[in-house]
Amino acid sequence: MVTLIHAEPIGAHPGRERIVALLDNGDVAVATRAIGEEKAEAELSFNLGEAHRLSELALGGNSTALTMPGLSRILCASVIALSRAAFQAGLLETRDDDPDTEQTTHGL
Repeated sequence: MVTLIHAEPIGAHPGRERIVALLDNGDVAVATRAIGEEKAEAELSFNLGEAHRLSELALGGNSTALTMPGLSRILCASVIALSRAAFQAGLLETRDDDPDTEQTTHGL
């Protein structure tokens, strides 16, 4: 079973979205699909331990980590997955900081 965590329209590709999903084995997957479709094309998958280590290396200026293909998507998907988990666990609360946007943020 795959649990959809987030879907974001892809600006450069109208009618398509990039999704973040949690896989049965605990890995996080990033994929693209046509909006409204079930089937998606996988881009990458990773576990949070790998993402954590990549974050440490990138913060330390490791040039190999900083130029790794997919790094930005791995880090973005990690933030989404972890913030969603923290919100579900009651560690974050919904906040509407900016009345001019429809965005809802999660804060401590």
